[in-house]
Amino acid sequence: MIMELYGLPGSGKSTLARQVEAKNYQVIKIDNRWELFYLNVLFLFKNPGCFFYWLYLIFVNKVDSKLFYYKFLNAFLYRNAKYIKAQKISKTIIDEGFFQNTLSFFENSINEDFLIKFVAKLPRPDLLVVFNMDETVITNERFESKLLATRLQFGDSYVVKWKSVLLGNNRLFLNYIQTPYFSSKQKIIFIKNEKDIEDFLLRI
Repeated sequence: MIMELYGLPGSGKSTLARQVEAKNYQVIKIDNRWELFYLNVLFLFKNPGCFFYWLYLIFVNKVDSKLFYYKFLNAFLYRNAKYIKAQKISKTIIDEGFFQNTLSFFENSINEDFLIKFVAKLPRPDLLVVFNMDETVITNERFESKLLATRLQFGDSYVVKWKSVLLGNNRLFLNYIQTPYFSSKQKIIFIKNEKDIEDFLLRI
């Protein structure tokens, strides 16, 4: 079983992954660069269309070489590798998988038609756990600490625009996955508060 976590930065995905790990699930991690390379070769052979399409999206959404490298490494190579590795293990958690790329790839707002086509290409986990919490999480300390490593270097005006894009794309995604068309094809659990987390941990 592959469980994938989706949510805004700082919403609590990594914390939940550690809690689920205590329930005999394995959090997927890539051990070294050799494994990263090998698993991406496997992903390329199994999913060539996705591989080159996502690479194209990262390229057209680059701000500069540093951010391109960050996305290429973390949103592309590591997520491809985690997906392949997860298929070999019976009970796994992917903290930020392919669905997270709805937030990670894009520097501008996307529309519903594009989102539907983009999501249709994503490999599906057995369970998608979606953090649908108050958007104020985007201003908390965990979110700001993530910004320090990747986005703050581009200046305040960029960060303000990027936050707006991130929130807009997140709202669009949340609305779409609650439609009958999508929800009939993908098992989803929504996390809106601490009580939802407690209930979820009791059920698994």
